[in-house]
Amino acid sequence: MRPSVRILVGKELRELRADRRAVLLGLFLPVLLYPLLFVLQSSLQQAEEQRQARRASRVLITGTWPELRSRAEADSLLDVVEAEEVDAPRTAVEDGSVDLWVDAGDAPAPAGSDSSAAVRLVLRGTREDGRRARARVEAVLDTMLVEDRQSRWVAAGGEGRLDAIL
Repeated sequence: MRPSVRILVGKELRELRADRRAVLLGLFLPVLLYPLLFVLQSSLQQAEEQRQARRASRVLITGTWPELRSRAEADSLLDVVEAEEVDAPRTAVEDGSVDLWVDAGDAPAPAGSDSSAAVRLVLRGTREDGRRARARVEAVLDTMLVEDRQSRWVAAGGEGRLDAIL
């Protein structure tokens, strides 16, 4: 190392030792400040996730299945959009004006038949809103399926809750 650089470094270190405030700010403040910032960021993220979880999902239901529509409208976490409000369902999903498009097609198969209704869920998989809406609609469909199975069980002479037996 050059003598002039050595002299300059020595001078700066002596001045730094004399200035305790600079040492405090340079060493101890980051040790206290960074964990505080991480905790603050984490709590803000949790608050945003809770706000999103409480937000109703905008769902467009097309097709002729009135029971699905009425169940979805009764769910406080689903905001059913009328088909007249949307020009093209797929475009509405892509631009984010609708979180999920439920294409129910025709009415479901009558109770007692072995065929099931085909329901197509169209969402934009990269959006958390779409995935949340899909989970909420799937929960409504699962509830309807369980109730349909139970009613067919009772109609066939079964006793008790079918889900307790299975």
